Amino acid sequence: MREIIYQDFDLLILRASKEREYTAVVRMSGGGDPQADFSADDLQTQYQTSTGAIEDPASRAVKLEIDPENYSVSFGPPPLMETAKAFGSRLFETIFNEKMYIALRRSIDKANREGAYLRIRLDLSRVPELGSLPWEYLYDTKLNYFYAQFIKSPVVRYLSVDDPIEPLIVDQPLRVLVVVSQPSDAGSLDVEKEWINLKEAVKELEDNGQLELFRLESATIESLQQTLMESFQDRPFHVFHFIGHGAYDKRGDNGKLLFTDALGKARPISAERMANELRDSNFRLAVINACEGARTSVADSYTGTAQSLLKKAGIPAVLAMQFEITDTSAIAFARRFYGAIA
Repeated sequence: MREIIYQDFDLLILRASKEREYTAVVRMSGGGDPQADFSADDLQTQYQTSTGAIEDPASRAVKLEIDPENYSVSFGPPPLMETAKAFGSRLFETIFNEKMYIALRRSIDKANREGAYLRIRLDLSRVPELGSLPWEYLYDTKLNYFYAQFIKSPVVRYLSVDDPIEPLIVDQPLRVLVVVSQPSDAGSLDVEKEWINLKEAVKELEDNGQLELFRLESATIESLQQTLMESFQDRPFHVFHFIGHGAYDKRGDNGKLLFTDALGKARPISAERMANELRDSNFRLAVINACEGARTSVADSYTGTAQSLLKKAGIPAVLAMQFEITDTSAIAFARRFYGAIA
């Protein structure tokens, strides 16, 4: 498999001078540096299936609710295809006016000529109130194309951090520390099945000495501390992978992961605490396979679990989700992801 090289299309969204108005600016693209002005009203919309075939259309709708202090998106079950396309095209057309679209297509053409793909890097750090929107749905109706769906045009959320990213030098195997947490007093998840499927997905990589999975003996914060201390100098881990429950505490404006206590009951660990625990362990990647692991405050882009690991733990890349996903989707993701990076 040939090495994949990406060029970046940096899309920064800023608040404009008037309330509820914004400016999207392109930086360092191969097609110039245009911008697009838009308002919150341009994004305020609700879509549902046009056929009326389902009993409760709202349960499958993407709903954006806006008030002066809060922007929130709610999902029921995974949206139908026309719902995703309708909402994604609204987002896309709001941002990509004629000049922005030309810059995007020229950047893609330039990358292709130079043997690379184009990565759309979306910086919402200055507009956290827009962070809950599903920007990954960006849909180009002219091409019938979800950009985030394809390896040639991934959409990633980008947060600037103070610490420089050092080159990763890995002596195989790639070592993955896995925390599998199922507190007895929390909702049931198929975490054991996910662990088994993860092991099966990377079996060939483990057999070839390319990757090594290490499951934390117990999902307590004390066990994590002890394991990281013992491995720090001799055999450091490269990837932190959490399987379990996640949540966002609106009152505390902080993401949380549910570890367990000594009795097996839920022990919420704040995003800030997690960042402190992982700070000195030189992880290069974190995979947070938990609901709302990427959700953050409408006032601060760095309060979510994923964002705190980037900013405060110094981990260069974090994979997480804002909304619920099915166990089947989580298992399929793990299988494909580790097969690609190891």
